[in-house]
Amino acid sequence: MSIPQFNERGTLNKGIHQCNSSEFIDRFCYGEKTIRSKYKEVLEQLFAFGLSRGAKSIIIGGSFITSKEEPSDLDCMIVLPNEKCCTIRSNELLCVEGCEIDVLVIAESSKDSIYSFLNLFSKDKYDIEVGMVEIVLDEEKDKSTWNDYEDYYSLENLLKARDAYINRHVIRGVKESKVLVSIMNLNEYFLFNYEISPVVSAAGWTFAPYVYTGKNILNEYEQFSNWITHLYYMYETDISVFADGLGTFLLGKYLKDEVKFVKASFDKIILSKAVLSSDFDWVQEIEERKVDLIINLKDSSDKNIISEKIPKEIKSSPLLGIAYKTGFKNGNSSIIEWNYNYASCMDYFKFQNSIFPLYNMSSVIKENIDNIFLENMNEIMSKHISLNEVTFNLYKEIK
Repeated sequence: MSIPQFNERGTLNKGIHQCNSSEFIDRFCYGEKTIRSKYKEVLEQLFAFGLSRGAKSIIIGGSFITSKEEPSDLDCMIVLPNEKCCTIRSNELLCVEGCEIDVLVIAESSKDSIYSFLNLFSKDKYDIEVGMVEIVLDEEKDKSTWNDYEDYYSLENLLKARDAYINRHVIRGVKESKVLVSIMNLNEYFLFNYEISPVVSAAGWTFAPYVYTGKNILNEYEQFSNWITHLYYMYETDISVFADGLGTFLLGKYLKDEVKFVKASFDKIILSKAVLSSDFDWVQEIEERKVDLIINLKDSSDKNIISEKIPKEIKSSPLLGIAYKTGFKNGNSSIIEWNYNYASCMDYFKFQNSIFPLYNMSSVIKENIDNIFLENMNEIMSKHISLNEVTFNLYKEIK
């Protein structure tokens, strides 16, 4: 195993070039008190981590494996045997006196993502082909584990990987990323997202609202699908959702849509005026660990509370239904049905006092730690709503 010399551009020629850890450090961590020398200790820790989790190799890309004297960062991918080995955050960033090591931790089963990132590593910012370095941690094997990455080239996956990779440099230094997405009708909730944004942001959440017009819900689904997947790769965390009306249909279609690329996973989902079928199979999503907790706000009145017109193009969809009235049939401790009075449109006061606290209390609810709270939730919710209405009336009088 050996690393070839740099070409005239100061990069390695196309391909995955193998070496062991000592050869890599000797080649790229040279000098004393240089930018490159400061990487040595952290790299040694990185190699030890990979070995402890069963990794066969670590793949390096980026400016660190060029002729630059002071590279800005080092990009690496650690491929581990399974998901259980991936216990550190996949967007872990190690900082060494101004130098950065951007670590992508991924399981062997995620082959589409692995090959997408390899094809991404294989081109520089000018879209010119460059080489990569595979540091083999198990010296008994000298053949690259992923050397057939070009056979798995997919333009679609490459573009998604590139988008995800570029956005990896946006979010840094956050101990726990919390993302809340609202999915609501633009006409009914034009000001709603503006009103709740300060409350959500002040609580430490990244608020990413999605609004739809309802004119062509299938066309809007494509936009929604791209948006939610983009958020998932950008923030690299499970997403919490508040979906209302046809927004619940968009979310349900996303979960059941069969796509080859990895879809987003969700932490807490609260459904308002859900137009999904009562047969919607949440259990499958829970068992596949795509969803952690679902709270369906079930109508406690006898009024018709759906003001949105159901588009013709989805009337025959098996996903469509009246779960806001019937609830969901499949029982699971992660699916909670709560009675809710839809006497008026969801507003700032109702969301702040009755809905938003549920996102922070959901772990307690799911584990049934606070049984009294769970058993009396409907009463608590109704009192909150009554308080909201009083507060709202006072607010109107003041205005």
